[in-house]
Amino acid sequence: MIENRPWLTIFSHTMLILGIAVILFPLYVAFVAATLDKQAVYAAPMTLIPGTHLLENIHNIWVNGVGTNSAPFWRMLLNSFVMAFSITLGKITVSMLSAFAIVWFRFPLRNLFFWMILSP
Repeated sequence: MIENRPWLTIFSHTMLILGIAVILFPLYVAFVAATLDKQAVYAAPMTLIPGTHLLENIHNIWVNGVGTNSAPFWRMLLNSFVMAFSITLGKITVSMLSAFAIVWFRFPLRNLFFWMILSP
């Protein structure tokens, strides 16, 4: 049964809009910080108006890294891809071996292990 209560609709929409604002505001602040120079980011009340240094900052991170002694961003991104690919390949291999063992070998509690693997 759907009830038509305008105050409940207004309240629920207000809560949803506030929830969206709470989630999106830090993302907006991060984007604005990416467009500012270092002095503007470290200023006590950081401005919420986007700056003009976005491409310069992206190039600086891509080439020089995030700190004084850190690797360039492309190196960290490549490392993440290699790790993700290796972990995925390892998990698929272990899953295929366990599926083979459950299907072809007869052992006690076989069905229990099968359903434990299928359950999240």
